[in-house]
Amino acid sequence: MTIDKVVVDASPLVLLSKIDLANLLPKLFTEVVVPEAVWQEIISGGENDPTAQTLSSLRVERVTVT
Repeated sequence: MTIDKVVVDASPLVLLSKIDLANLLPKLFTEVVVPEAVWQEIISGGENDPTAQTLSSLRVERVTVT
């Protein structure tokens, strides 16, 4: 079974960024979805935050959950 689309929370993004493996997400999944609240949580760390830097370099889809 192949999983094409994945929704990620902040914790996996933070941990994968810390070990420099966040680039695996777009290699493993066709679509990587980051909910808007998660996006805001990550970028609140500022532009020098490693996870915020990683997020800006990934090909991800931001979604607003209602």
